[in-house]
Amino acid sequence: MKILHFITSLKFGGAESALYNYLAKSVSDTEDQHVVAYLYDGPNVDKIKDLGIPVFKISGRYICYSPLLFLRLKRLITKIKPDLLHSSLWSANIISRILAKFTVVPLVCDLHGSSFDEGRFRNFLDRFTASSAAKIVAVSESVRASYSKCIVNSIKNNYVKNSIAQNLTVIKNGINFEELREKAFYCKLQRADLGLSDNDFVVGAVGRLEPIKSYDVLIRAFAAFYKKNEEHSPNLKLVIIGDGSQFITLQQLSRDLGLSNNVIFTGFRENAYRFYHLFDCFALSSKSEGLSISLLEALSFGLPVISTHHDKQHDVIKDKINGFLVAPTDVAEYAQAINTLYLSPSLRNQISACNLKLVAEKFSIQKVVNDYKKIYLEISVKP
Repeated sequence: MKILHFITSLKFGGAESALYNYLAKSVSDTEDQHVVAYLYDGPNVDKIKDLGIPVFKISGRYICYSPLLFLRLKRLITKIKPDLLHSSLWSANIISRILAKFTVVPLVCDLHGSSFDEGRFRNFLDRFTASSAAKIVAVSESVRASYSKCIVNSIKNNYVKNSIAQNLTVIKNGINFEELREKAFYCKLQRADLGLSDNDFVVGAVGRLEPIKSYDVLIRAFAAFYKKNEEHSPNLKLVIIGDGSQFITLQQLSRDLGLSNNVIFTGFRENAYRFYHLFDCFALSSKSEGLSISLLEALSFGLPVISTHHDKQHDVIKDKINGFLVAPTDVAEYAQAINTLYLSPSLRNQISACNLKLVAEKFSIQKVVNDYKKIYLEISVKP
C-alpha cells in the first residue's frame, strides 16, 4: 500500500514527533510511504529522510493558502498515485479535505488539539469540509469530545452529522519507550552538565515556548513554590527545554521574579530524551493539549507529572494517583502540587512505578501502528 502523509510542518512539535515515531516504527513494513509538508524546515526533515522516506515541500506563491498549493499537491498525488492520503494538523487537514472532493484517494485526518481553541472561522471550515474524510482520528478522548461538541453536533444535516460521527475515532499517541530509554542510557547527561547538583529538586518541562503552552503560569507557580521553601531555595530548580516566540519574555519573567539562578533555559534540544532522567518531576502547563508526546516520554522514564486540565478527566493522568491535575492558570494550585511532590520522595517513587507500567501497557508505538493499519485496510477496501 502506498501512503502519502501530508502535514503542515516538520518542525519540533507533538504532531511532527508523532508522525516521525509512526514512520520509524513502520518503515520496514510493506507500506510505501511518502511525506509532504508546506512548512518544510525543521529537524524532522532529515530524520525522516534518514529512514529512506522521500520528503517533499509544496507551497503557494507568497502565501501558504494560494491556489498554487492545491495545484501542486494535486500534481504530486497524480505523480505518486497513493492508495491513501493521511493528513495531520489543522491546515493540512482543511487543504487535503478540499482536495479530496476532486480526487478518488481516500483520506484519513488526524486531530491533535482541542476544537475549543480553534475559533469560529476555523471551526466553520472544519464543519464544511469534515465529510470529505473517510476517517477522522483524534489522538485522545478529550480531543474527540471537543470535536464532537464543536463540529459534529453543530451540523444541521442529520445524515452528514451521523456519517461524520461514525467516521470519528480515537488512536492515542504512542512512543517507542524501549528505544527511548536505550538511547538515553548511551548518551546520558550528568546533572553537572546543566549546573545542577545531586541534592537539587528539579522540575522539568519540554516543549515549544509559545503562548498556548502557558510557561508563564509554570514559572509563576515555581516562584510561589520557591518562596514557600526559601530555606532550601538554592536547591530548587526549574529546567525548561525548548525554544519559541516567548523565549526572551519568559527569561525576563524569571529575572523579574528573582529566579535567575533557579530557572534554566536550555533552548531547543533535538534529543530531549537525554534530559528526563535529570528531573524529579515533569510539568505541563498548556491552556489545552491533545495528547502530549513529551508527557508520554516523561512517563516512560517514570516521572511524576503535573498537568493542567480543564477538568479532572484526563486521558493519561489520574489525579493524585499517577500525577496531579490542576486548573489552567491556577498558579496557587500548581505550586501546591509541586510542593506535595517535593515533600514526599515516597510518593514520587510510588507514582514512578505506576507510570512505567502504564506507558508499557497502553502507549506503545506498536499499538499505534497496528491501529492505523486496521484503518488503512478498512477504508482502502471500501467501494
